Amino acid sequence: MKRGSVIVKADMIMDKDPHGLKLPEALKQRLDAFCSVYGRIETAVAAMGSVCVALCTYLLIVALDRVWDTPVSFRCVLGSCLLCGAAALWIRWWRRWWKTRHDQRLAARLIQRGIPALGDRLLGAVEIAQGSPGNGRMSQEICRAALEQVAADTARYDFARLVDRRPALLLGACAALMAGCAALIVVLVPEVALNALQRTCFPWAGIERFTFVALEPIPAEIVVAHGEPFTLAFPLSSVSRRLPRGGVLEMEDGQRVSGVFRNGSVVFECPPRFREIRARVRAGDAARMFRLIPLLRPEITQLWAVERYPAYLDRAPQRRRIAGSSLAVLGGSIVGFEGECSRTLGSMEISQPPGTRAEVWSNRFRIAETIAEALTNG
Repeated sequence: MKRGSVIVKADMIMDKDPHGLKLPEALKQRLDAFCSVYGRIETAVAAMGSVCVALCTYLLIVALDRVWDTPVSFRCVLGSCLLCGAAALWIRWWRRWWKTRHDQRLAARLIQRGIPALGDRLLGAVEIAQGSPGNGRMSQEICRAALEQVAADTARYDFARLVDRRPALLLGACAALMAGCAALIVVLVPEVALNALQRTCFPWAGIERFTFVALEPIPAEIVVAHGEPFTLAFPLSSVSRRLPRGGVLEMEDGQRVSGVFRNGSVVFECPPRFREIRARVRAGDAARMFRLIPLLRPEITQLWAVERYPAYLDRAPQRRRIAGSSLAVLGGSIVGFEGECSRTLGSMEISQPPGTRAEVWSNRFRIAETIAEALTNG
């Protein structure tokens, strides 16, 4: 009895020593090989996935910029999706491989999915080797025999071949295809490629999109005569890569006016307008927005004539207010005009005499002096 009791005590001591059990070397090597290949595949999935997300965002900006001026808000949303997509892929990488690398039980579960015939035996062997609490009910000889049995049963399996390589291959093919498209854009139209890259990387910077047809700057507001047909001409910039055949002027109310390219400008002959409206001019791939403001023509509220008499009269110049529609002056005198209008002027054109210039500031103007005979003949 005494000897038996000693043996029981010895067994109890051995059962409490989990560190005496290890996975057979061959089984451990196959598990390590699986973890190594699994890690490389998961890293490739995260890397190729991030490249695909970045290239997809870039190519989308390139395509959209050919159709319209992609807004800053939309480009910021795309940039946020890019960052979120890349972060999600690398979080997935950390959860699936980094944890598997430090926990053989997770690797055993993944292997068992590929070899259903194993059941839970591989996982049980890993837990025995790690000294799980339930193993204390079995002696080390039984546990060691179980490990050897699992190692023998799995000897014919190459765990590394169980790793699914299809996601990495698919993402790699997609990345290569999109990279090829991006490279083709760089070769054919480097300006477009660089401009889209800048707008993708810095969506908040307000970088203007590149267009093959470039228009000169257009004012935010264009004033036209109220209720009268008018002509709009939008000159092309010298940096334009192409000359458009014409253009389209689109009104907010749906009206469209076709234009022609003439003398370096896109010219539109427009019907009368009676109310303020937003409009957009399109020429080739260029587009500009502006507001069209019909206003009644300004009225001359006051007009003065400054007459300098011929030298033989020896008279001082005279400034007279013109109350009617005509003015009598002495032949040979030099006459200029000054006046005020009902509102601020942008420019003034003098039809008679031809070539006469006018200076405009605020709502006032001055017409260059001319000889009275020219006025009479005109």
